[in-house]
Amino acid sequence: MLDKLQAIEDRYLDLEVKISDPTVIANQPEWQKCTKAHAKLTAVVETFREYKTLLANIQDAEDIIKANEDKELVAMAQEELKELKPQQETFEQKLTLLLIPSDPNDEKNVMMEIRAGAGGDEAALFVGDLLECIPAMQKAEAGI
Repeated sequence: MLDKLQAIEDRYLDLEVKISDPTVIANQPEWQKCTKAHAKLTAVVETFREYKTLLANIQDAEDIIKANEDKELVAMAQEELKELKPQQETFEQKLTLLLIPSDPNDEKNVMMEIRAGAGGDEAALFVGDLLECIPAMQKAEAGI
């Protein structure tokens, strides 16, 4: 997984160079393609960089514990390690989810018709409840 993430980061850095290249900027369709690809990779790369920092901190704490020179320092490193290990699992799960390819239909809009069918008043109440949920879902999706 780390190799794949490193390849994604390398692609991200390559896209940053392309985006700032005047010849690519002059070719607007190419530039737009590069900026869209760059934007799609941003979340993965930022999370991967945080993960690498976390791994480095874990390694530093383990090295301090192995050195076993100062007991207070070792105790602090053990406490830090207790906090960092759960974060490592969280980051690994997050990165796994970010690596799942997106569906090409995700960016498309959809029109849905909701009607009260068989069921009388209860069906109408259910449709009313669904309609009330839509603005809340839109707010949640927008991060509001």
